Amino acid sequence: MLLKKKLALAIFLVMAAVLGTVAAVSAFTGPLEFTPRKANLRAELGSVEIRRAGSQDWKDVSNYTVYGEMEVREGDSIRTGPDSAATIDYFEQGQARLDADTTVTFEKLRWDSKHPTTFVGEVLLDSGRLWSRLLDFLTPESSYVARTANTVATVRGTAFSLTSIPKGYEGVFVAEHQVDLSVRQGTAVAVRQGTTAGIDRNPKAAKPATLKNAAWDEKEGAWIAANLPKDRAFDDQVAQRRLDEAKRLISVSPSSPIAGLMKAAEEIRLAATFNSDDKNELRQRFLARRLLAAYVSAEEGRTEEAKALIASSPAGEASASANADVGMATSFLAQRPGMLRDDVIKAVENAAPAAAGVMERIKDRRLEFEDIRPKPEPAPSEILKPSPLLPTSIAPPQETKPSATNTNAVAPAPIFEPAPIKPASTPASLQVSADMANLPPGGKTALHAMLMMSDGSQADVTKLVRWNAAADADTGLAIGAIQGNVFISNNTGGKSVVSAVYSDASGSLAGKVDITVLILEIPLVPPLQ
Repeated sequence: MLLKKKLALAIFLVMAAVLGTVAAVSAFTGPLEFTPRKANLRAELGSVEIRRAGSQDWKDVSNYTVYGEMEVREGDSIRTGPDSAATIDYFEQGQARLDADTTVTFEKLRWDSKHPTTFVGEVLLDSGRLWSRLLDFLTPESSYVARTANTVATVRGTAFSLTSIPKGYEGVFVAEHQVDLSVRQGTAVAVRQGTTAGIDRNPKAAKPATLKNAAWDEKEGAWIAANLPKDRAFDDQVAQRRLDEAKRLISVSPSSPIAGLMKAAEEIRLAATFNSDDKNELRQRFLARRLLAAYVSAEEGRTEEAKALIASSPAGEASASANADVGMATSFLAQRPGMLRDDVIKAVENAAPAAAGVMERIKDRRLEFEDIRPKPEPAPSEILKPSPLLPTSIAPPQETKPSATNTNAVAPAPIFEPAPIKPASTPASLQVSADMANLPPGGKTALHAMLMMSDGSQADVTKLVRWNAAADADTGLAIGAIQGNVFISNNTGGKSVVSAVYSDASGSLAGKVDITVLILEIPLVPPLQ
């Protein structure tokens, strides 16, 4: 009897171990379920209407989209009323914003989860103002065109405004990179960042497009100034959504003590798969998960860990063509400027040459329009002269003569004694702080982020970092939320680790601070008898 009990226990333990191994392998190697991407409409203000493709009727969706989002499809038209505004998100590849009294039709609106690196959009602006913010396109097949009856603007990842006011102004302003402009009269113009192109609608005009480094008028200037911070907010929102999604998909954090089990699970799954096509699909899935894990590490400021994760991918995985999973992971990496570093791209190249090629092309394209490498300090005579209607960040550099009354002017170094070259200062660390570390329920505290440079200087980057408030480690409950750079506590007590991540071409830096929400518990005293 005792022998039978021992035998039954042994069988039970073996079965439990087998089932546990199967469950672990399934959890670590299962399919990557990316969140579905759609083109969604939101009514931001006032009256917003939609006319579905093939229909003649306009439907008011103002109230509907205030509480949610409505999917937009190819062929649909959107129009806004007076003092109204609307936003359309393009499959997480970009965003369009409609000003008041604007009507557009989406003649092409294509993105497929099976081919996630390709996006095609074409928008007809009938009247009004349309702002388009596009992330860097990943493939030559991707394109975006915004046009009027007179003008066609073609881009490959940029931010720009197209305006067509009936019996009024028509033109394009480019906030980032370049827009290739074609005018009805056959004129082709390349409009670079910080430049406005005014369009003459007269078919016989000798000069159909006029370029200048300023907004056309005060109304255009206000429209531009309102959209530039929205572009930054959109980029940050996409980055945060992708970071959250990547964390969900990789199952185990790269810094977790059990992260090593994932590699063993992958080997077991491959050993148990005999069909060559199925095995290739698994390799691609594992590669995508590793790229996502590297993305998480880099976004949280652990760049060296990210490179090591990518380098740990077997070179054999690179021989297979990239599938949809690898394509999605590539978009996460390539559309973040902070990932476009030579050392990161080199690490990706061994495991995923196609992904590295995409990153290299985007980096080269960005270098055409912006220097994403550390910039040397400008000479004393070189200053930025702001345009009266545009932010100084996009105003063109102009040289001015120093005033004769300026006693602080820097004298030039003698020819026989050259001035020493000061090495470019680089980011060294990120310090995060809060005005108050302990809050009552419903309390508020301002958050601050200071970038410490290698030369000892510092810069306030509070508005340039991405903030995140983690849930309480013990209860798993959120104790507050962040609006802008203000932490607002709720009625749940506990501790939150508030983190900030600063990214630029040299990589990412992270900092954190603890905030505690205190709940005062008053013991109940039984009433006197």
